[in-house]
Amino acid sequence: MKCPRWTIRRMMAFVLILAVMLGLGLPAWHVYHKPEFHAHAWIDRLDPDHSQPTYMSSVEKMFTKGKPVVLPAVTKVTYRTSIDPYIPTSFWHRYWNCLLPNSGITQTGCRPIGTQVQLMCEFDHPEICHRKANGLIGSVGLPNALLQKANRLNGEVPNP
Repeated sequence: MKCPRWTIRRMMAFVLILAVMLGLGLPAWHVYHKPEFHAHAWIDRLDPDHSQPTYMSSVEKMFTKGKPVVLPAVTKVTYRTSIDPYIPTSFWHRYWNCLLPNSGITQTGCRPIGTQVQLMCEFDHPEICHRKANGLIGSVGLPNALLQKANRLNGEVPNP
């Protein structure tokens, strides 16, 4: 059986296919193995029947060692504020930014889940998080607008 001839045209096609595979595969490998995080701040609704929120922040999980947070029983609908600086950023957003840096591709903010009434994502509200020069999260704070809304919902401050 005779092998096909190895021509310049076939070698160029092989090198092109190899370059495309490496050009797309290596950034995917780097992005997949180097996770990035962003911050969320939100208001939770606690009902008298179901006083446990459906979402625990990673900080709560760390302090409770993964066990559910036991909140005091509530007698009326109550709202609490929470913040989580360790929300994983989506793979595809980071991958496209790695392939096309400075392209203007931005990630849209996240949506509330479970009992979250209002969610503020770092991508939409960069004021909730202060980053260090190396890109790591330095400090996180609840925005005043979120605290005021939680107080209004709890009836502690008259509605303007």
